[in-house]
Amino acid sequence: MIKFGVESMRKLLLLLFFFVIGATAYVFSAIGDQLSVL
Repeated sequence: MIKFGVESMRKLLLLLFFFVIGATAYVFSAIGDQLSVL
């Protein structure tokens, strides 16, 4: 049970990591569009 918890936790952290990277890339691209408009 503990091993299963660690495995699911690792997958959850990996998913969160990719989500944060995707959100950061999206925000930076949005900021870049704003700057190009200015």
